[in-house]
Amino acid sequence: MKTPWIRRVALVLGALLLLLALAAAVLVATFDANRYKTLAIAWMKTEHQRELAIDGPIELSVFPRLAVQVSRLRVSERGRADEFLRVDEAALAVQVMPLLRKQLVVERIRARGVHASYRRDAQGLRNVDDLVSAPAAPQGQTREPASAAPALRLDINAVQLDDLHLRVDDQLGGLAGEVVIETFSAGRLASGARSPVALRATAQLTRPTALTLRLDGRTTLALDLERSAVALSDLELTLAGSAGPRKIDASMKADLQLDTGRGALAVEALDLRARLADPGLPDLQLTLRGSAGVDAKTAQWKLTGALNTNKLETHGRVALGAAVPVVQASARFDELDLNKLLPPEKPGAAATGAATGAEGALPFDALKAVDGQFKVDAAALAFRQYKVAEAALAATLEGGLLRVSRLAGRAWGGRFEASGSAQATGQRVGLKLDASGVNVNALLRDIAHKDLLEGTGHVAADVHSSGASVAALRSNLAGTAALQLRDGAIKGFNLARSLRQAKAALSLRQDAVSQARATEKTDFSELSASARLAAGVAHSDDLLLKSPFLRLGGAGRFDIGRGRIDYTARATVVAAATGQDAGDLGALRGVTVPVTLSGPFEAIDWKIQWSEVATAALKARIEGKLTEALRGKLGAAPAGAVAASAAGTPEERLKGKLK
Repeated sequence: MKTPWIRRVALVLGALLLLLALAAAVLVATFDANRYKTLAIAWMKTEHQRELAIDGPIELSVFPRLAVQVSRLRVSERGRADEFLRVDEAALAVQVMPLLRKQLVVERIRARGVHASYRRDAQGLRNVDDLVSAPAAPQGQTREPASAAPALRLDINAVQLDDLHLRVDDQLGGLAGEVVIETFSAGRLASGARSPVALRATAQLTRPTALTLRLDGRTTLALDLERSAVALSDLELTLAGSAGPRKIDASMKADLQLDTGRGALAVEALDLRARLADPGLPDLQLTLRGSAGVDAKTAQWKLTGALNTNKLETHGRVALGAAVPVVQASARFDELDLNKLLPPEKPGAAATGAATGAEGALPFDALKAVDGQFKVDAAALAFRQYKVAEAALAATLEGGLLRVSRLAGRAWGGRFEASGSAQATGQRVGLKLDASGVNVNALLRDIAHKDLLEGTGHVAADVHSSGASVAALRSNLAGTAALQLRDGAIKGFNLARSLRQAKAALSLRQDAVSQARATEKTDFSELSASARLAAGVAHSDDLLLKSPFLRLGGAGRFDIGRGRIDYTARATVVAAATGQDAGDLGALRGVTVPVTLSGPFEAIDWKIQWSEVATAALKARIEGKLTEALRGKLGAAPAGAVAASAAGTPEERLKGKLK
């Protein structure tokens, strides 16, 4: 009973399938996609206010795969005739039947000669907004949220892209230039499949700086669409480029894991080699090996390598979840020469730069960009004129406050230990320095660009200041400083030679004024002094300078903010030289000679006050002769004679007679 009924149903279904097949065949045979060009052109004009032109034929098939191929297609900018997109040739083929099983099986994606432009103005408006934004809901209606539909399973058999050009003009991001994909090819792209991928591309930027890059790469790509993850194994990249006169060549091998669902990237088995060439500088070669990773919350790295032939190692992590990144970083270098990374200074640039930067605002706000702990060690460190051996730095940065707990090394022929701080709030800085065995001339040349003093010894300072510029910091400098030197000289004036001309100067009774000269100097065997600083002015009153013939004391002020000196030194001849070089030092024995120093640091005036010395010298001679005369009258031994005994000496008898 049931068999005839089943047979009749099967016959009906077979007839229907036959009719559907015949209808599909007729549709494919008679369908002409070129008839719908005008519809597409009208839709683009109405919906997007863009001009669409398709000068080549459209080839379309619908079964057993949906395939479309277009050529010589152009699209204008919105509301303007300027070209937005041009396609010489593009083709796409998708199998129809897998779509019924929620599978998107693409047989091929192919494009050649594609030219596109991307623009974003200073307000953030883009020339693609009308194409990528969802259409607005009709007035008076609200758009219902789209229900979550099961994701299609993607399976792309092959991709081939050639000669793709993208012009970029991003005023908001400050980027302008052109990216060209010369060729991109990939095999099967499907979840679980491993596919070879190759890329050759170039980039030429005009903003923010002129830059040209060329990239060649190949890898094996594996997709995990369920986890939204991509793995690139055996990745090999080569990069060549130039930025002005600088040229760079680099190669990299690595394994990459990209988890787009978590926003995470992991780099393993990294092997990076780069060479930087700059006219006027030695070539810089960098090698790095190790691993790195980043996700939404943290970034971390552990790398070893070399900078030229000097080994380096660094590790650290960055916490990204806080209001500002929190960095923990450590680095160790055999030799770190930062001058090889910087353009060479032009002659006189140091002094000019110091003068220019004196009024420029200092970047205190940069201290608020990150928090963290930092440690750097270098067997040798060079930056501009500074050269430090066994350099060690330990610092923390929190809430805009930088604390340098230790800055130490060997420099200027000795060793130094320092600590300091810089705070964005209030724009305050502080420094403690203790340097021993240092060449003070080299120290002053490097730090202050001054050639005023020679000698080796100990320098200590504990200073602080506040201000938004270098000039303001100098004017607000406060604290204490001290130095103790040996076997050196005060440069600019030869005091000993001037004192040897005492007889002629005393006869004129006129003060002698001369300006500091680089070839002149006053030698000393020992020198010590300290200073108290307030409001940018250093006050000192305990100078002690010793030489074989002189003792020198003094008091005065050094206006660091204005770069001027107002100081009075007092020289005393303690012993007269013998021979041809003795001069008239004997005439000044026991007489204090005032010497004033005044004017800007760059041109100090030295003034010996002979008018005051003449009277003191005459008084000293008269007192000396009277004393000798009294000694003779009273039977005392001549000055300088050795007493016969401690009691009853001629001096004691002289004192008694005088009483």
